[in-house]
Formats: sequence, structure tokens, C-alpha cells
Amino acid sequence: MAMYLRSANRIVHAGQLLCPTLNVRQNPRASISVFEKDRKRKRTLLKIDDGDDRTLADIFNENVSFLKQEVGVWGGEIKEKSLCDVRMEFNHGDYEILWKFEGADSLKKWRTGSDKDNNGGYSESYFTPSKSNHGLFHGRIDTRVPKDGVVERAGYANISSRKFTKSFNRSSPQDWSDFNHLLIRYRGDGRMYRLGIGMDMYFDVSWDDIFQYMLYTRGGPYWQVAKIPFSKFFLTSKGRVQDKQEHVLLNKVSNMFITIADRNDGPFSLEIDFIGLYVDKNHTEQFAYENYACRIEDIY
Repeated sequence: MAMYLRSANRIVHAGQLLCPTLNVRQNPRASISVFEKDRKRKRTLLKIDDGDDRTLADIFNENVSFLKQEVGVWGGEIKEKSLCDVRMEFNHGDYEILWKFEGADSLKKWRTGSDKDNNGGYSESYFTPSKSNHGLFHGRIDTRVPKDGVVERAGYANISSRKFTKSFNRSSPQDWSDFNHLLIRYRGDGRMYRLGIGMDMYFDVSWDDIFQYMLYTRGGPYWQVAKIPFSKFFLTSKGRVQDKQEHVLLNKVSNMFITIADRNDGPFSLEIDFIGLYVDKNHTEQFAYENYACRIEDIY
């Protein structure tokens, strides 16, 4: 029987402690490995542009244009840093809108994804303007598993914000530590969604850390406003809830996700007005989940 251990707060196969590249199964799409040699995972997508008609001169001009643009952004960052602005103190009831969805241009900072995009299923995901000109996350969940002998489970779709970056596409994690709630105004179809907060971590074992919490919708034409404490978010890695929990690292936020994977076939629809941050001084909870030590000999 295969033996699983805990390593750096992650569930791993015992063999991976000796050889980090060892997977439980031969195919990486049917297994979970703690070691990742590349953040982008080199996934194969369906939509691949094989033809590139650009000449060397075109590529050179594009790179020069990119360099000029990024140097300008870099100069603005230096200027902003030199101002040495005093850090603001937020009071009870203060809020900040991070994403306001109004028209097609406001949706460009987000991208869609589903199992179909990764050759792992048939679900579809779209993010388009709604009739009221807000963001509409919609599509269809299909739990059919491709008959390739590799994929074991299917049926998910999501949208994710583009990672926060600064000049030259350098990572720029956001600091949300002045706030203690996530704020979202939405109306849905009665299905359950998941909100996820991605982390900008250095070590590869933490690249897939996502703190999640449920977003419940009641359906109908009326808007809902959810004010969710960050203390309620729980740690997951590669889709698995971790037994050793920890609070959200609000000073290392890289991006945000909204996912649906409720194992129910059929269309879904979630309309979003805005997503923001909120300060509630009356909320004093630091972390909602207990932490406990579990010995290996008590499990096996």
C-alpha cells in the first residue's frame, strides 16, 4: 500500500521525500507531485497558433516598443517610491474597490479557464459583458471524463485575474493587510461557487497555494452583497484542502479566482458588479480553524 507523508505542509507520496520528481503514477496529469520545475507547468492548450508571419524586423520593432513602454513604467515607479507617501490608517467601514466591471474593457484584466482548455474535459467558460453591462461569468459544466485513460475527474470552469505585476512583467504582490473582509456584489443562479486568493510564494512547494471560501448564490433577479472575513478562508494546494491550515498571507496576494466545480452538469451564470476590500473593526477573529498535530503512526 502506498504511504503518504507530510512535507512542508503538503500531502506527498513517501517516495517523493527521497526523489522529488517521483509521482504516484507515471502520468503527471493523473497524479500530484510536490516538485514543480516550472511555474507555468508547460500545459498543452487546444488553441495553438502554429503560424507566425512576423519578420525579424517586426519582432525587433515590437521588442523596442515594449522596452520603451516598460522603461516609462519603471520611471513612474521610481518617482512614486521617492515621494515616500505616509501609510494611511483605515477606519471602520472603509472600503476599496479592486475590480469594477463596467463594459468589455474592464474584463480584460481577467481570463477564463476550464478543463476543456487543458484537454481534460468538455466544460466551457466565458466572461463577457452582461445585459446590464456588468461582468458575466457563464458557460457549461460537463462532468464527462475523456476516454484517454489519463484524466480521472472532470467538470470545472473558472475565471482568474491577471497576476499583479510592475515594469518588465516583474511580480508585484499586493498588500491587503489593512483590510479584514472581501467584498463582492453579485447575483447568480443558485449554484455554489468558490472564491480563491492566490499567493506569490518563492518555493515551488507553495506555488499552488490558494486560499478558498464558498460563495453561495440564491438565484433570481436580486443582487447580493457578500462580506467574507479573510479569517474564514482555508488553505488548498492543487485542489486539495490541507490538514494543516494557516491564515491568509495578505501581504503576498498575487491574483484572485472564481471557480465552479459542483459536479452538476448544465449551464451556469454568475453576474458580478464589483470586488473589493472592507474594514470591519468589530470583527476580531484571527483564524476560524483549529490547528492540530497528527502523527504518522496514528494514521497508518
